[in-house]
Amino acid sequence: MEADWSKLIEGIQIVSKHSKEIGYQADIQREQVERILEETRRGIEGYENRICAAEKAAEDAKETARVQIMAAEERTRLAEERALAAESWLKRVQDAMFTEFNDLLTWSAAS
Repeated sequence: MEADWSKLIEGIQIVSKHSKEIGYQADIQREQVERILEETRRGIEGYENRICAAEKAAEDAKETARVQIMAAEERTRLAEERALAAESWLKRVQDAMFTEFNDLLTWSAAS
């Protein structure tokens, strides 16, 4: 009967040792998974930061382009106004020349 108890105790010790080994391996795997998760989180945060920076840069570029387009449109509008004013002045100068020098033009043509 004594031998049966010693085998039972020996079996319990083997199971206990095996259980501790499994627990140790589980702890190692849990640490590895936690490390991988942390690295993944940091990677995702890095990508999110890059995405945010790229979106900000795109918005800044869009705003810069919008401002430059508005400025170009304003310069175009002013240039068109100046061209119309210049055309008007040229017309007035031409009319004044024909009015004031009409006699010379008529005399020169008659000669």
